[in-house]
Amino acid sequence: MKNVYIFSAALAIAVAPFTRAQPFTDMFTGSTSNWQAIAAFSDSSAIQSDGALTLSNGGKVVTAKALATPVDVTLKFRFAGSQYDNLRVVTRTDGATTGGEFARGIVFHIQMRTDTGSQANNVYIHNAGGVIAQATYPIAHNQDYTVRIVDDGSNLLFYINNLTSPLLQATDSTAYGTKVGLRNREGAGAGSFISSGSQVKISAFTATATSVVKLTETVTMPDPRSHMVNFSCLGSGGFTLGFVIGSGDPKKMLIRAVGPTLAQFGVPNVAPEATITIYSGQTPIRYNSGWSTAPNAVEIAEAPGPFPLANGSRDSAVLLSLSAGAYTAQTNGQGAILIEAYEVP
Repeated sequence: MKNVYIFSAALAIAVAPFTRAQPFTDMFTGSTSNWQAIAAFSDSSAIQSDGALTLSNGGKVVTAKALATPVDVTLKFRFAGSQYDNLRVVTRTDGATTGGEFARGIVFHIQMRTDTGSQANNVYIHNAGGVIAQATYPIAHNQDYTVRIVDDGSNLLFYINNLTSPLLQATDSTAYGTKVGLRNREGAGAGSFISSGSQVKISAFTATATSVVKLTETVTMPDPRSHMVNFSCLGSGGFTLGFVIGSGDPKKMLIRAVGPTLAQFGVPNVAPEATITIYSGQTPIRYNSGWSTAPNAVEIAEAPGPFPLANGSRDSAVLLSLSAGAYTAQTNGQGAILIEAYEVP
């Protein structure tokens, strides 16, 4: 049985071995052990303020620790600078300041528009040999987007907002490095790499291992005005995920253990059945072994956010109101299982 812990603002979640999430501090003070900052230009910066990490004018950070593949990166960001704002998430990087990200890792690139001013193919995956996958996705200023990136050392998946169906897929087995980096860069048109005026705000970031249920690095920058929308953890066999509901009003939570339905997303060796038990401390408070058998199955099916489960599937789900306190969700099954939770409005 594995234990999993993840921590965020109003809702602290978690995965063992346990590593406490730490907020970003000013990246140039060297006061955090999670990251190191790299100043691409004299006016580059990467600082925390107003509940977000702001990368300006080519600001760049890389994880201080090695995060060997497979890694599963999720972040929430918004562009707040110019019409050429962009964000690069780099996996398998060595964190070097020279040579460029393209020669030293797998670059997942999102931008408002290309250097020529076009919005076509503004999202792409790039390696040392060039662009290996690209697509067009509408991006607006001052609007939040959630990105998920999965890199298992060969297969690359790039998701935007829809975190179950990838926008881009590609392959690359080159061993470049063992860290994850974040970088913003602005192009000023006509192929220029001028960065003045670029700004991206990142309000949440996690990078976790995918082949085993193990937290390798978690950083959160909570905004007290925000609320938890979703968290998930993919594991094999039975495991336990712990979470904490913060002070305030009770939260209505949909918690699911998805096994057989994962097959439609290409997940191998899925569990044919996945049960879910919710504990308050040591006391079990809710159990389900087939979501459509729950007394509130209609409400579960109509809850906004998660992908649908087929009626009669052996996936499990519970929908309940939870007051402040510590809880665990325990699943049992043989094969791959996804535990996920949604705060239901």
